[in-house]
Amino acid sequence: MKAIRKNILTRLLACALMILVVGSCIASPAHAETTTETTGAQRIVLTIGEGNMEVDRTQVQIDGAVPLINNGRTYIPLRAVAEAFGAEVDYQGASGDIIIENDGSKVVMNTLASVYSVNGVLKWMDMAPYVNSDDRTMVPVRFVSEGLGYNVETEKNDAGKIQFIIITRTAGDQ
Repeated sequence: MKAIRKNILTRLLACALMILVVGSCIASPAHAETTTETTGAQRIVLTIGEGNMEVDRTQVQIDGAVPLINNGRTYIPLRAVAEAFGAEVDYQGASGDIIIENDGSKVVMNTLASVYSVNGVLKWMDMAPYVNSDDRTMVPVRFVSEGLGYNVETEKNDAGKIQFIIITRTAGDQ
């Protein structure tokens, strides 16, 4: 009986979070106008477990977080990477909503849900963002990067494990 009750509560919580994310997407639709002028970096290279990143060939310190692998997914510190690309990041602690806007694209995520939106279109990811012990928001790199129109590549070390994450603007954004 406890397992059934727990399963029902889990599903209700997931539905409530989905409604919260959908509501925030409807309440604040993506900007209709796009800009052709691009600001920010063109290429960022991150190293798993390292506290700095290469932004257009310049080393930049990452404050409070390092890229990591968590349950088979590559997570990056959102604010450091997004702002290096010139994006605006708004984290709303009370609701857990994360809003990232750049070059006419808008990604809305929530630290408690695997549902997110790109320019108002709902999508699903298999791992949710989270806030680490230093209050830094960590996000699955591929979902947020590709949602903003960036390419993501990884390079593995000799042991076959991901060592480098390379994020670049797509040709249309340069």
